[in-house]
Amino acid sequence: MSDILLYTAWGVAALVTWRMWGLRRLKIITVMDGDTFMGMDAKGKKYKLRLSGCDCPEIGQPLADEATKAVRDWIQGEWVVVRLSGRDKYQRYVASVTLPDGRDLARALLKAGLAYPLPGTWGLSSMPARLARRGLWGRWRKVMPWESPSRRKGAVGWLFRS
Repeated sequence: MSDILLYTAWGVAALVTWRMWGLRRLKIITVMDGDTFMGMDAKGKKYKLRLSGCDCPEIGQPLADEATKAVRDWIQGEWVVVRLSGRDKYQRYVASVTLPDGRDLARALLKAGLAYPLPGTWGLSSMPARLARRGLWGRWRKVMPWESPSRRKGAVGWLFRS
């Protein structure tokens, strides 16, 4: 009986350790754009982060400045909790970010209409912005950033209508 309790305790400890592995507390020192920023832990190690779950407009695209400003207002200079989930092709850490007030950053951007949901993630979070035709769901064409011909060709530009 004691062996079963011991193995159960080890299993629970392993599960908790695995779940907690990706958690970090970082101070955001630079915001490059709406979904890319630099954080630093208490020991001084820097992390270049890519926000998971959404895609903000790139620099030069409609509402890119607004998305970047919103993210700067929310997290620049703040200590936030991030959950790292791997790296992208540019070697940035892909992370979900919890704002100091407890909200999820990706969801906040989606609700404000400043980001598109990535396929299979947070789609319902963008519904308030879609219904109110706020932000990216306003006058611009509904071409998702990852489907844009300019992104596929590597060119800078954005498809929109006036």
